[in-house]
Amino acid sequence: MSRHKAQIPVEKDESLHLRPMQVLNERALEFKSDLTLTRDGHTADAKSMLELTLLAGKKGPLTLEGRGPDARDAVNTLSALLDQQLNKR
Repeated sequence: MSRHKAQIPVEKDESLHLRPMQVLNERALEFKSDLTLTRDGHTADAKSMLELTLLAGKKGPLTLEGRGPDARDAVNTLSALLDQQLNKR
């Protein structure tokens, strides 16, 4: 089983809110791999909108991890998407 991980910076305090989490959740559901998002020791299933809402907060890094057949593609796609959504200039 493939395993892949990426760290995503969150540069703005107001960045991590429901809209980016919804976008992540919708895209995560397209992959077969198990996908988790971790912040400050708290982990959420990226395929569960309810769990993702618990990670909303201030700036600081997020860790996205995938385990499964398409983990590399999932993590690469979703980390780029999150970086774009959370760090809009």
